[in-house]
Amino acid sequence: MRRLAAAGVALIMLAACGGGDGGGDGGGDGAGTEGFREAAVALCTARDQARTDVMAARTTFYDRPHDALHDMARALDPVDRVASGRLLEAKQRVEAGLDADPPPPDLVAALQQLADVTRAGLARLDVDVPPC
Repeated sequence: MRRLAAAGVALIMLAACGGGDGGGDGGGDGAGTEGFREAAVALCTARDQARTDVMAARTTFYDRPHDALHDMARALDPVDRVASGRLLEAKQRVEAGLDADPPPPDLVAALQQLADVTRAGLARLDVDVPPC
């Protein structure tokens, strides 16, 4: 039941993201793959920044990995819909934390979870990323 709910959330969120090109294909080549790698690294940076400077973490997150995460979810959806849903749910949790005032005490953990889910999703797309 939980997997069905995650898949449903993924479908709704993918529809909300729109059907546009998004600038990356995620098909294991070209700018999509490199953009996905850069996004994964930027999540680690945002996580580290959130320990001492939430505003810097927010800026990093929205300037660097945010859009690529939407592209990843779209690329991942036909391969593993549940993983796509997990990615979008983890992203939404981070967004809520970064936008909260004050930020929740588990913001660093939420960023770590998003980094982990991102790496797992990219593994399903055969995209290697360095560890955090």
